Formats: sequence, C-alpha cells, structure tokens
Amino acid sequence: MTIADALHQTKLLDTAGQPLEVGAMYCCVNVRMDADGQEYDRYDNLIRYAGGARYVFLDADTLEEVWYDFDKLARQAAPIIALDEAA
Repeated sequence: MTIADALHQTKLLDTAGQPLEVGAMYCCVNVRMDADGQEYDRYDNLIRYAGGARYVFLDADTLEEVWYDFDKLARQAAPIIALDEAA
C-alpha cells in the first residue's frame, strides 16, 4: 500500500489493529515472498505519524515529511513526541 492508497481509507490501523496516534513512531512493514512462495515481513523505514487529512508521515530522525510505500505499520515502543514542539 502506498500512502496515497491509504488516503482512501477512513482510518489507518497499525499491525495490532489500533488507530495510528499522532507523534507515535511506526516501522514500515512490507510483505515479501521467499523462494518457496512463503510470505514474510520485511521491516524498513521508521516514521512518525503527523496526522492530518492527508495522512502526513515524517522521517523518525529528521521529522521531514516523507512518502514511503508500506503494506503495514508496526507501532514501536518509543515515546510519543509533541510534533509542534519538535520542529
């Protein structure tokens, strides 16, 4: 799913089925297939959810807006940050 695809959903959920929280960190998860045809999860970029009507995501380190492709988002055990204070 691309972030653009996600715009058509009414509510984004993480891998635990919970709604995304503004300021929380997530790992982009992409489903891949191995040589035997078995699916597995590949964990990629770390992002923070900034909310908004168009589902804005920020790089977890720089807090710059990013556009990554992902199939799922896995919530990370990192503190939620107040994004208006982090800039």
